[in-house]
Amino acid sequence: MNSNMEMSTIEVPTVDGIKRKEDEVSHTEPISFQYFLDLVGTSGPWNYLVFLLCATYSFVSPFQTLSYQFLGDTPDHWCHIPELVDANWTDLQILRFAVPFDNATEKYDGCLMRNLNYSSAAELGYEESLGQLDALTIDDREIKCPTRDFNLTDFPSTVVTEWDLVCNRRFLYSTTFSASFFASLFTSPLTGFIIDAFGRRLSLLVSLALFIPSGLLAAASTNFVMYLILRILVFQFNMCCYMASYVLFRYWTVRTWTFRYRTLHYWTARY
Repeated sequence: MNSNMEMSTIEVPTVDGIKRKEDEVSHTEPISFQYFLDLVGTSGPWNYLVFLLCATYSFVSPFQTLSYQFLGDTPDHWCHIPELVDANWTDLQILRFAVPFDNATEKYDGCLMRNLNYSSAAELGYEESLGQLDALTIDDREIKCPTRDFNLTDFPSTVVTEWDLVCNRRFLYSTTFSASFFASLFTSPLTGFIIDAFGRRLSLLVSLALFIPSGLLAAASTNFVMYLILRILVFQFNMCCYMASYVLFRYWTVRTWTFRYRTLHYWTARY
């Protein structure tokens, strides 16, 4: 028996049943996935199934960005005055009595209140307090609200109402969105290398396994710092899932010239 592996000519059926010759195929060389993809083509049921699975996640992915507008809805708000609230004053009575009205915006100020003797006003009642407003006035200054009440008619709870992200804490509202994109400046290139190093399928499955519980924990956050960290993680896992599914789809269904640096090329050259 000849010790050298003989080169042979084989005939492989294509998708349409036509015989195609593969000349001089060496059985000593490993056959890659790209070889079989070239044989079966890129328009079969399996290819469409992969496309639908990848597209399903890609359809859900943008909602992580759009949810920022709904989770951070800012309803009307005004100063919380415990003395008047305990005296069963209505929200409208508290607004008219204690909150300055801005003629420019035609709205009540959500961050300031009049410096009045609210304990005495609670004892007198709403109607009598309006008649003795000058006597109840400590000075003409408008002071900052220690806490606020929110109009919860449209949204019973948002991150703004949950952690009072208005007035001097308003910058924290924008932080929830910008921090995720800032973190992606450092994690995005690393994500590409991780996907290439450990494989697209494994990276996709692990990212999905971490993405779901991170989102649930973010919804159950007990403080703003916990919520911010989890939202950053959700954003990064979401991006990793999207990149892995996109490259996996391209690799499994599209004939390409090379895939040595496919993920790095996708993230740098295309963006």
